[in-house]
Amino acid sequence: MDSFRSWRTVLIACVAILAITVAIGGCFGGISGAVIKGCVTEIDLENALRFEAGLLSSGPGVSGAKVTLVGPESHVTTTDSLGRFTFANVSPGTYDMTVWKSGFASATAYNVRVASYRTNEVELRMVKPREGSTIYETNPPTVDVLCQSPVVETGNIIVSANDTSGIAGILLFIDNSYVELFDTGAGGSYMSGRYPWNTLSGQSVADNGEHTITAMAIDGYDNIGHMSIIVTVDNIGQPDPIPQTPTNPKAGAVTVHYSVFDLVHQLETNYILGTFSSLANEILALAKSIQETDSQIRPLAMPAGSNAVTYCRVSWENSDTSVKGFKIYRDGVFIGESPAQSSGTRAQLIQPRPPDPPEIGSYIDGSSKLTPNVPISYRVSAYNSWGEGNKSASVTTTPLNALSEVTVVEPIMPAIVPIPDNYPWFEWITVPNAKLYLIDVIRADGVIMWHGYAYGHENRVRYGDDNHTIPDGQNWSLTQGQYYFYITAINSRENPPMPSGFAAWSPKEISISSSKLGRFKIVE
Repeated sequence: MDSFRSWRTVLIACVAILAITVAIGGCFGGISGAVIKGCVTEIDLENALRFEAGLLSSGPGVSGAKVTLVGPESHVTTTDSLGRFTFANVSPGTYDMTVWKSGFASATAYNVRVASYRTNEVELRMVKPREGSTIYETNPPTVDVLCQSPVVETGNIIVSANDTSGIAGILLFIDNSYVELFDTGAGGSYMSGRYPWNTLSGQSVADNGEHTITAMAIDGYDNIGHMSIIVTVDNIGQPDPIPQTPTNPKAGAVTVHYSVFDLVHQLETNYILGTFSSLANEILALAKSIQETDSQIRPLAMPAGSNAVTYCRVSWENSDTSVKGFKIYRDGVFIGESPAQSSGTRAQLIQPRPPDPPEIGSYIDGSSKLTPNVPISYRVSAYNSWGEGNKSASVTTTPLNALSEVTVVEPIMPAIVPIPDNYPWFEWITVPNAKLYLIDVIRADGVIMWHGYAYGHENRVRYGDDNHTIPDGQNWSLTQGQYYFYITAINSRENPPMPSGFAAWSPKEISISSSKLGRFKIVE
């Protein structure tokens, strides 16, 4: 079993099979019953970065999955090629929803509340089966979550789960943000835990009003059970001034082809990632940063067979020390919260301490509402014990389409290249919509040898070509030995700058893909 597939890593990374949220949409007058629209997307376990990126942003849709709805009445449907499904004319009430597909573990959401005369949106995830793996049992665990309501200052959240195949662990989410893992390591058939929810400070701070608490349990065969409840936080009357409005909001969009995560995994496996600094390495770090976010766990249902993830990053500045957290709105609709971070202190020494600089807050949105080439707007508000302040100015970004993987034509991997004066050529199949390519060559011990580049209309360069070397980048002579290389493709909304501007280039919207890690050997 791969190391990242340990139970603890799987659970901490958020949820292995299912992440589901239920949101009430707009009213539909004249409809005789409720409508449930949803999507099922897959989580890819081929390597840790694919897994974590798929959890935190988007993944391909699961086509041909059977979705059942059981409650006051029963319904059955099948997902389409995008992983989408619809139940029409559903009677209001509370239902259990389960998704099955041959070769997959099951995923069940208990007590899904369906409102009348509205469209109820539901999102589910399933693990993509690994080659050669076998699912022996598909019965989901039972799960329960309890909390008093209203919550004043601190509330106690109690979670429990039961399954005859054993409970690997229970994850706790508040408003779709991961807050706790309950994992005894014993793997018994029953597990429970308590979480003290401090709504006034810490990472789980919450504004007054309704909040969704979700418990997800995973059993010994990767089946998931899910339960959500809604509670009210009531801390009105605390002596705080009206919070200041967040300033300087910004938003950007990143689309990352899974080839980039595969490349990062290969670089880490060969112990050569992070040993050098280059524009390409910064791009890889940008992609890898997806796994380091703690945000809403909601997928973009890309077509089945698609191989990319998309997310938007919203940032803002805050100078109000009374602020407990921030609320984020997408196209005018509340989507999540982000806790305030402490800026720390400075020693006064002889001179009075200058004012702290504004703190930079941020939020990662990997919602199913994100669609390539469709603009999306964000606003942010701050809240403290007084309540919620005014929303910031609106900021807009537009995700780009995914690029395809870079296919290398030359050198054929692994290649043997004689020297002197016979350095290798790098050739690749042109990637549609790519505006820039970066070529990095690394010695077997991790030393960067060459930072090369090519613009979108080019697809062949020679090692060390001064006209294709990034300014101030490495360009060393090759000696006998083994070398690695990779090619990164980039698309951005604006055209890339001249090479002299690469170091300061920071595109607002970007789409990236890469080649596999190649290698060649220099012989005399």
